[in-house]
Amino acid sequence: MGVSKLFQQAGYYTDIVGKWHLKSQPTGFDYYNVVMEQGNYFDSAMSKSGIPWWRIEGDKPETYNPEGIKKHMGYATDIITDISLNFLQERPKDKPFLLRYHQKAPHDWFEYDSKYAYLYESMAIPEPRPYLITIKIGARPSKGPLKNFIWNTIKDRRMLRNCLLKGG
Repeated sequence: MGVSKLFQQAGYYTDIVGKWHLKSQPTGFDYYNVVMEQGNYFDSAMSKSGIPWWRIEGDKPETYNPEGIKKHMGYATDIITDISLNFLQERPKDKPFLLRYHQKAPHDWFEYDSKYAYLYESMAIPEPRPYLITIKIGARPSKGPLKNFIWNTIKDRRMLRNCLLKGG
């Protein structure tokens, strides 16, 4: 049994907003508003509780139900944060609550909103010594304790990205 269902059983009002990335509808939540599959960094389609985002038609595989999906314009972090803040304002005030707040932004390809492009421009941010690694685009990291972790999580996407950047 999921943690959200345990909170529900204990009398909490439960909510999840943001990245879900499962093919099933969220369960154990009184309310949800989640990105479709992996989601996008910009202009993400989201599914709100109450209307299933997929349906099965006869012997056809699952298809998206357009009535259960809403496109939100803007940067994913801002959208997910705004929906979460709205939940905090609108939730039932007579019971405790659990809010699961899942951002898209920490997932590669690590896109950011242009308003953050120069946020740290005037700051020198040193790399922590224990995690110092050397990465060249298209090359395997050559040193540091995160070498295998980083290589295994991004190698395929990096190769694809490099092909796309080179027009291949």
